[in-house]
Order: sequence, then structure tokens, then C-alpha cells
Amino acid sequence: MLYLSNDDYYEVYLKSIITDFDRETLTMLYQPIIGGDAVSLYLSLYSDFKKSNTQNGLFSHSDLSLSTGYNIGDISKARRKLEGIGLLRTYYKKENDQAFYKYLLFAPKTPQEFFNDILFKGLLIEKIGEKNVQKLIRKYKEKILDLTDYAEITDTFKNVYNPDISSDSFVNSEDIKGGYGRETRDISKGFDLSIFTKTIEETFHILPRSISKSDLKKISDIALLFGISEQVMADLVAQSYNPNMKPKIDFERLKELAVKDRSYQVIRHGKIKNNLPFDTNSKLGEKVKLMSQVSALDFLSIKQKNGKVSQADINLISELQEKYGLTSQVINPLIDYCLERNNNQLPKAYVTKIAAALVREGIETTLDTMNYLLKSTRKKTYSNKYNVKIENEEKEEDEEDDEIDSDILNDSIFDDIIL
Repeated sequence: MLYLSNDDYYEVYLKSIITDFDRETLTMLYQPIIGGDAVSLYLSLYSDFKKSNTQNGLFSHSDLSLSTGYNIGDISKARRKLEGIGLLRTYYKKENDQAFYKYLLFAPKTPQEFFNDILFKGLLIEKIGEKNVQKLIRKYKEKILDLTDYAEITDTFKNVYNPDISSDSFVNSEDIKGGYGRETRDISKGFDLSIFTKTIEETFHILPRSISKSDLKKISDIALLFGISEQVMADLVAQSYNPNMKPKIDFERLKELAVKDRSYQVIRHGKIKNNLPFDTNSKLGEKVKLMSQVSALDFLSIKQKNGKVSQADINLISELQEKYGLTSQVINPLIDYCLERNNNQLPKAYVTKIAAALVREGIETTLDTMNYLLKSTRKKTYSNKYNVKIENEEKEEDEEDDEIDSDILNDSIFDDIIL
């Protein structure tokens, strides 16, 4: 164990934006569990971060002790409380006999996340009693909106702003990046089991060896299918884990929790957001990129203008992954095709019939899926200005233009698929 010293230096970084509402959540929900000293340390570190924008961001623990009124031992204990509850990550190095720390602050759970987490809710009940917890739940309960006799007249972004997306302001803006966000999940990068196992052991005290390799594979598949990060997945698995059961993980409950977690559309370290920009008239290259990188649940929601995905469609997506072994990179173009062909509906028999054909062909990528769908209908070579190429083994005498119009994946490009 490392012992903190007054002479040690530290820097503070933020993992996500921390709002006034987050600070209230810390006081109302977290403080009874972690204590006022830990909350005070959290807010002091956040204050140091804000100072670092206008001055040198390197601080000494002796200054931290003076500003909080706590001795170095109290600070060390409070820091461990923040680490254990998921509000802080600590990194350490020693250079020329001088110790340096980097503190990474996380936003607290939202009240809805907090009360839906068995562990957190249980800890709070243990501290203040069930009656007081019920009062807090009522305090944070969403106000019922009665829209009887009301008609929505909200205008759209396009009608109000009507941006010219062909202008240089949009075309050349990719290099201008910054600001804090809620992390999005790029499913093309896979699921890092090392991060997952480390989190589930250190945060939830579940030994990785107690989870079988086959169960780890299922966990990874569910995470990628629903676009959930390693840290959040560890939390959901912990809620579904019972060491006295066989199997030890209730996967039906795990999937239910995954769907609920996604539906909150709130900040959580590593959590997916469901408001990715998407235009069904985008160029092929951009669409391929999107389908290759987002989870199947994200993509279907995006196709529905960020609307909530029905339980029937969630079950269908789960079946495509579990029964047919398809990844999101294959499911996404399959969804896109079937929606276009069936008036934005996903008939199960139609979708699964095509899925079975994709499995027989051994198709595993977005481009290969699109290539198969196109080859099944029109045996031609397509390319576009993004240099995304979908090839066919047979060349026909007639050549298509090198540039694909924006309706490349609309009805005009697909006839009935031949299986």
C-alpha cells in the first residue's frame, strides 16, 4: 500500500462534465454512504481542476490539507472512499524520489441510476433506513406530464436552421474537436475483457476466475450488441451474479438490465449515448462507417430518429446475435436493408431468413454484408467518392458511375433478395 505524504504532488482531470445537479446528488445520495469528508475532498479536487485552467495545474497535498482542514491520513481515507464508490480513479508514479498523482474525477450516478442499482440503494437503506430512501425516491421521481388535449407543435432543427452542409464550415470541421462529453461506444474496437475483469474484481469483489470463458464470451457479445462499456457491464453483471446458482450469471436479467441502462440516456462513465448524428440520405462511405462502429441497438434507434426501440425488436436483435452469431457490424446493414424493404418494419421471418443466408455465407463485416445484399440483386461493381468499394465476382458490360448518389441504400438500389 502506498502512503500519502504532504510533499506529494497531484493533478486533477475530469472524465465528464460535473453539474450543479451532480453536486446535489453527491450531498443527498452519496454523502450518507461515503461521509462528508469524502464529499468535501471530491469538491475540493473539482475546485482544483477549475483553478488549473488559469494557473499551474500541479498542486501539493500539503495545500490540499490546508484547504480542507483534514490531515494527510484523513485525506487518504476519504480518497479511498471516493475510489471505492466509483467517483475517483488514482494514478501514481515516482520520479527522482518525488511522488506524483493524477486524480480522475467521475460524475456521480443520476438518481434513477442510483436507485436502480441494488448495491447503491442497499447501502443507502443501510445508512438512513428504507423509509427515508422512499422519501428520496419520491423527491427525484419524474413529474408526470399530462398532454391531454395538447398537440405538439415543436419545430424541427432543419426547418429552423437549415444549414448548408456542403459548405466548408461543415466539410473542414473534423479537426476541430474539444470539450467534455459522455463517452460513446465504438463497437468496432471490441470489448476489452481485461478492463471488465479488473473492474468487476476491484469494484464488485467478484473474482474473474469464477466466471467461465463461455460466460465471458456471452457478456462480451451482449456488451457489443447493446453498446455498453466494460465498466458499466461489470456493474450490470454484478447485479446479475449469484455465486450459489448454476450458472452464476442470470443472462436474462443481464439483458434486461442492459436494455434499461441504455434507455436512461444519461451520463455514466463509459456509457453510450444514443443521439449520434445520422442522415438516411448520407453518402455511402459515411453510412458504412456508422454501421461499422455503432451497436445494433444504437443503429436501430438512430433509424427511428433516436426513438425508443420496442421490446419485440430488442428480442429480434438478441436472437440474431445469440442464435445466428451475428455481430452488430452485420446486423446493422441487415436492419437497414429490411427496414427499407418493409416500410420501416422488421418482420421476424423475413429478417431471420436473410440472417440464415448470411451465416451460411460466413459473412462477418459490414461491407461483406452490403456486398452480399447487392450481389444477390444486381451483379455490378459500385464505388463512391469515399473510396468505399463493394465488388462482385462477375463484371457486366455496363459500367456504373464511380460516384454513388445519396440514395445508394434506399429502395431504388435493392430488388427482392434472392436466397
